[in-house]
Amino acid sequence: MWFSTHLLPAVLIRRYKRFLADIRFPDGTEATAHIANPGAKTGLAEPGTHI
Repeated sequence: MWFSTHLLPAVLIRRYKRFLADIRFPDGTEATAHIANPGAKTGLAEPGTHI
C-alpha cells in the first residue's frame, strides 16, 4: 500500500465508537484518529498499544 505522506507511530490512549481513537504521538501531542474498518481487532483496543 502506498501513502502520499509518511505514516507516524502513535500510542493508543483510548478507542471509542467503532471508528475513532484518541492517540498520542512520540512528541507528546494528542489527536483523534479515524480507524478504517477495525473489525474484530480486539488487541488494538487496549490502551497503551503501539499503532
